Amino acid sequence: MIKSVTSLARRIDEVYAKSSIFYRLKARMLILFSVLLAVIIALDMAKQLWDASPSSGYRLLSNGFILVSCALAYHWVFRGWLDRAGNGLVLGAIIPGHIVFFISPEFAQPLATALQLYSFDLVFLLIAIVFATPRVAGLAFAFILVGFIVFNQTFVFSEGLDESLEFTARALRREGISSLLVMFAIGTALVRLLEEAHKRSMRVLAEVESSKDHLEEIVAERTRDLTSATQRADDAS
Repeated sequence: MIKSVTSLARRIDEVYAKSSIFYRLKARMLILFSVLLAVIIALDMAKQLWDASPSSGYRLLSNGFILVSCALAYHWVFRGWLDRAGNGLVLGAIIPGHIVFFISPEFAQPLATALQLYSFDLVFLLIAIVFATPRVAGLAFAFILVGFIVFNQTFVFSEGLDESLEFTARALRREGISSLLVMFAIGTALVRLLEEAHKRSMRVLAEVESSKDHLEEIVAERTRDLTSATQRADDAS
């Protein structure tokens, strides 16, 4: 197990040998998340096959898209296409997953399903912020937010909930929208700060390397001058 992880890390370092340590670390994290997510989805698919509930077919379809996205992301990382891998994992999971939610014929517990959708959205919004490009992360956020609002209005509040469940549903919708907005804003800001800090550290490192090369040239030039002066002194004596 440890040897396999070490071998994967070595392969990533070879593929991204010319990239910065920040980029290589991001590639390692994406591989880790893809594998863990694939394992979780595979276990959930096995559970759905065992239960064989009326909605299992739609759940299996959604999980199938996520599993394919994980496999493609894993493959693309080792091809050196890190941005494509992150974008593919996010879009390949979010868009089909939400579409399957909306085409399902009915929900035995719409409020519980809305809570599941909210949990799903939180996980993949975080993945989008960290691994997808800013444009794709923004697109995923818009899709998640609109999908969450529409699902609540279409399936939850159209069921004629009793007073207590309606209060819970309204709280979930209100707090869910607020938390999605806050997570996207804070997460985007943090990723932006990390990227800027990385760029600045790389510029400083480049300046240090340039100064080092310049210093070596000066030392070599002074050494040649000293050698030449020593030679002339020996010839004069």
